[in-house]
Amino acid sequence: MILIKIDSLSTQELRNIAETEGVEDFQNLDREDLIQTLRDIYEEDDDVAERGDVNRRFLYGITDYRDIDKTVVELPGVEDLPERYPTTEIHIMYKNPNWAYCYWDISPQDMLKLEEAGVKELRLRSTVIDGDKSEVFDIPVSLEDKEWTLSLRSNGGECFASLIVEINGEELELAHSSSLSLIKSYWLDHADEIKDNDNLFKIYLSLLTTKEGYVAESPLLDDILEKAEEAVDE
Repeated sequence: MILIKIDSLSTQELRNIAETEGVEDFQNLDREDLIQTLRDIYEEDDDVAERGDVNRRFLYGITDYRDIDKTVVELPGVEDLPERYPTTEIHIMYKNPNWAYCYWDISPQDMLKLEEAGVKELRLRSTVIDGDKSEVFDIPVSLEDKEWTLSLRSNGGECFASLIVEINGEELELAHSSSLSLIKSYWLDHADEIKDNDNLFKIYLSLLTTKEGYVAESPLLDDILEKAEEAVDE
């Protein structure tokens, strides 16, 4: 995949494209005028309008490739990305405060070993560590899977992901991600504010209450309520 952002092109590259497109007096246009002029030209292109990708025309403007299906790996500094990398790796990153995006790649060597061992399934393991406590959650994944979304708790600690395989009854770790620091809910350390403010408690509780009046299951809410009860007892 090749992606060239219009704004990342140099002024000289923009002028070269403008000259190719027959823009009059392109030498005297400043950078912003060049970008806007070329946008206007390319947005009038029916094919571009259908694809919704003005950036691709800018790529065409600095190359001799006008066919979307043709390769451009012959260009300086451009190369094909391998289908797999030589090492097995797994990474985890925030998608939002409640969810993490996890992606991984298994090296050709490891994949060959797994296939020879008759392995059909891996386990994506999510480990949450908070002080001296830890929780482990396993999710079955296939050898073809490359990504997953993990639910995150909101009471602090850190989380990391790993790829686990079982061969001949022995559990092996193929890869291990770096740790992701988890967000801690403000209310876990400020339960006394909820205790002393009924309106605040009702507003917060209403966010997890259905139209029928049932409170949705929430480990975080359970922890907050427990903290609030402790604050009341004090």
